[in-house]
Amino acid sequence: MDKLTLNFTPEIKRKTESHPCYSGGCRNARMHLPVAPACNISCNYCNRKYDCVNESRPGVTSEVLKPEEALEKFLRVREKLKNLKVIGIAGPGDALANFEATKETFRLIREADPEITFCLSTNGLYLPHYAEELAALGVTHVTVTINTIDPKIGARIYREVNYEGVRYTGEKASEILLNNQLEGLKKLSGLGIVSKVNTVLIKDINDYHIEELVKELTRYDVFIGNIMQLIPAPGSAFEHMPLATQKELNDLRKKCSKYLKQMYHCQQCRADAIGTLENDRSAEFRKSVLNSGSEQIQNIEEDGILVAIATSDNRLVNKHFGHTSQFAIYKYQKAKVEFIENRMVQNFCSGPESCGDAEDNLNGIIEAVKDCQVVIAQRIGHFPQKVLEEQGKLVIQAYGFIDEEICKGIAAYVKAYRKASERDNDPKEFSQGKSEDYSKVAVSTSDGININQHFGSAEDFWIYQVFKDGSYNLIEVRKTGQINNNSDVHERVRSKAELLMDVETVLAEQIGRYAEDILNRRGIKAFALSGSIDKALKTYGRKSRLIRNLSKSSVRHCTSERQGCSGVCM
Repeated sequence: MDKLTLNFTPEIKRKTESHPCYSGGCRNARMHLPVAPACNISCNYCNRKYDCVNESRPGVTSEVLKPEEALEKFLRVREKLKNLKVIGIAGPGDALANFEATKETFRLIREADPEITFCLSTNGLYLPHYAEELAALGVTHVTVTINTIDPKIGARIYREVNYEGVRYTGEKASEILLNNQLEGLKKLSGLGIVSKVNTVLIKDINDYHIEELVKELTRYDVFIGNIMQLIPAPGSAFEHMPLATQKELNDLRKKCSKYLKQMYHCQQCRADAIGTLENDRSAEFRKSVLNSGSEQIQNIEEDGILVAIATSDNRLVNKHFGHTSQFAIYKYQKAKVEFIENRMVQNFCSGPESCGDAEDNLNGIIEAVKDCQVVIAQRIGHFPQKVLEEQGKLVIQAYGFIDEEICKGIAAYVKAYRKASERDNDPKEFSQGKSEDYSKVAVSTSDGININQHFGSAEDFWIYQVFKDGSYNLIEVRKTGQINNNSDVHERVRSKAELLMDVETVLAEQIGRYAEDILNRRGIKAFALSGSIDKALKTYGRKSRLIRNLSKSSVRHCTSERQGCSGVCM
């Protein structure tokens, strides 16, 4: 460490000593800006859901910001936190997988504050490509997550790596990632950028190997190491992995400190963390973002929002709107969420043949949630969704833990409320449905960068608002995990189509005739294409008026013999 410190310029030494992560825990504040939603690798311990304020772990955030919004938020936070010294970009995906947004964010903030320290976190896959540009932007500190130097171990940690448009799995994926990580560290050292390496301790996977990894890192002028506890994210492949005890973790850190200085004060922060390491204040500033510039938004905080959730157990959003026998009612008011009651209802749909027939029961359900502004269900049919949206309710289809989904629902409501207010409309008259101002587009993707999934085998649909000028916003990542993979092929297609009932268009790498027909019958256009999501959405936005006037979709169908097809072309 002393040797490395002596090689620092006075400016880098000063910035390192004032950085709470690199200095040993100084009491300066840092601010993470969540401008990078896409990721180019899939780790088996990760599940990057945009989460509730109650959850604290890397890769989660309650909002994704555009660079301009990040600048606005930075200026507000700087006014309140006089000890703010560091701006970091740590996700919720990977900073370098979203390099244009990362670069523009740093550029805007540097114009506003020439002295603030810039840092970022990355998996390192694209670090060799962007190291020089990071230095030019004034980034002085970079954290790289490296979990192994053995491709065999890496094959157990990483499900896939998406590099330069190609998806790799197994040892090949791990080898590409590792080579780029080490090459990136070498470049950082040559550019005078201070590096930290995070390593997730995964029992029975890499725990016995970490000491060897740390020894190797000493060859790359790494300043400090950070061995972290595994946080088993719900829904991830490692959700039920055994955890190391705090003693085991500290014993390993002590053993590795013989080779490299170790960090003991890491808080494994969220992608939108604000404040000192001991006192995260991100929720405080998230509320101010929602309230800024609008009396109507302040009214939400005063009057509150009621949310109805279709659930069987008050733990999960897990019931179809028409099948549920109860709604859990929650109230959001003054930044707090409170359970109010369970409302029992008579379900109007006992199966596919009877859905929508029992009009009295449907009216009873709608009456039961009439005072609610947000309705969240695992699935909902087109007709009841339309009725609710015509009443000005926000309807969300989701599956997951209530405490997570309710936060996303409230955030979506406030965002839509604010947008309606800015358009000088009655802010209570809006819906999540189709709009003339923007198109709602579902993209089948595994990484948020490329359209690279067959409709029939897609695990995720990324949902975007696409505007006529070619700009777009990511709204949510919609999982298909609740769909029964053992069900009939055509039933799975129908389930996916129902999951996407609120969108206008689906973009997939491939899509079969049956799926196209089902979507078209629901008024959803389908387009088969591959490549950059960014390019596709910009083109779609500029041509949206023409696309809306098309009488049918534009799909290239596949057969089971065609290369790349899953064999289940639907």
